[in-house]
Amino acid sequence: MPTRHPSPTTKPSDNDAVAVTEVPSRPGQPQVASQTDTSVTLSWDGPAWDGGSPVLQYVVERREMRGARWVRVHKSAVAGPPHTVTDLLAASCYQFRVHAVNAVGLSEPSPMSKVIACVTTGQNAIYDTIDVTDVEK
Repeated sequence: MPTRHPSPTTKPSDNDAVAVTEVPSRPGQPQVASQTDTSVTLSWDGPAWDGGSPVLQYVVERREMRGARWVRVHKSAVAGPPHTVTDLLAASCYQFRVHAVNAVGLSEPSPMSKVIACVTTGQNAIYDTIDVTDVEK
């Protein structure tokens, strides 16, 4: 529901414009820009609509595939993409999502990223993004 902010001292008439603001629409799906065996750099598109108030920051969340709980990946919100998520466990699988924040509040979460696993093999590290939705049953 939009929050309306009419002037506190006057009653709006039919000819007065009323500013309508609400939370932004959700950002785009996070994509992997680069990764190591313990970190992932994510990029995403901002929301299609800012809710009538500029987007101030973003909240990035992750979940390990062996659990259902989403947790913030940083103590304070980030200014925008790209953002590097550190301290991941090697060979673990993760998904990420992003919220946009404006003066009104937090958007709905972005679509979830593909499942991401940091994998190392052999002498040289090979990092791979795995989309388990593409694996045949």
